[in-house]
Amino acid sequence: MTTVLYVLGTRPEVIRSARILQILAADDDVNLVIVNTGQHYDERMMSGFLTELAVPPVDVDLAVGSADPVVQTARIIHELAAVLEDVSPAVSCVFGDTNSTLGGAIAAVKAGVPLIHIEAGCRSFDPRMPEEVNRRVVDHISSLLLAVSPLAAGNLEREHVLGEIRIVGDPQYDMFVEQTRDLDVAADEPRGLITLHRQENADDPARLSEILAGIAEGGDGLNWIFPVHPRTARRLPAVPSAIKTVEPLLYRELLKTLLGSSVCVTDSGGLQKEAFWARVPCVTVRETTEWLETVEQGANELAGPHDVSDAVARARSKHLTSEYENPYGDGRASEHIASIVKEWSR
Repeated sequence: MTTVLYVLGTRPEVIRSARILQILAADDDVNLVIVNTGQHYDERMMSGFLTELAVPPVDVDLAVGSADPVVQTARIIHELAAVLEDVSPAVSCVFGDTNSTLGGAIAAVKAGVPLIHIEAGCRSFDPRMPEEVNRRVVDHISSLLLAVSPLAAGNLEREHVLGEIRIVGDPQYDMFVEQTRDLDVAADEPRGLITLHRQENADDPARLSEILAGIAEGGDGLNWIFPVHPRTARRLPAVPSAIKTVEPLLYRELLKTLLGSSVCVTDSGGLQKEAFWARVPCVTVRETTEWLETVEQGANELAGPHDVSDAVARARSKHLTSEYENPYGDGRASEHIASIVKEWSR
């Protein structure tokens, strides 16, 4: 039996990894060790998702909690080092672009454990984004890079990464298909969905207020649902009357709200793709995005605080159709990834 160590730490990693972990956990030839760093720890941001998506039990909880990114990443490296020494896995897997991804990757490489990076090659080409730095570092120290799309694989080839590159599709698409298959999405009234949590938007009350005012103006006549991230809640100003704030939603609740919406405004990476798959026009309140395929096909528009109103108005006039091509795989990325991880861990 071969041992595979898999690092989680945030809500997006749980959503995108759930099916992969279920497959690996059910394999009699694999000893799966799941490590939760504790980067996200709120019930509605982490533990609730582990339960909702039937993620196999976590074996080790590092409980690093909130901290400055440097301190948080250092804690993850330090705490995970002892786990790696104790478990001695054949491979270590990290997902995406978070501090947990970076810390988990560095710890594995320093321990001499082959590293597999799932969701490799995504690029916003914006070095100001912490996630961009994390992605680039992890990609260049990984032994195996599993890309979600041909575009992502092309980025890795142009950067001459040393590890092997394989295109596997996006396991987030697998989860989207599975979780929306039987959802009742009828909406009682015209509705929009908002999520905002990034540092540049959430930590400046004046900027956040301008964004929300622009959303209400551009979406005149829409009622908006705004699940408020804990980070955003700490600095949330008064919101326009058309915007209803709610606690963070569990995954199926969020998808149901999205599917019943006529427009989505977000600064989240994952929701951009989910809106694309749901055929809901999206406005992303960022200057850049790692999901360039959604922008190139006209399903997603980037906007700053001053441009949100006009962008929302344009999005409302769009009617996305099946002519949009999904570049993120066939809905079986999780199976492909689990098979490759097993192959590499022998």
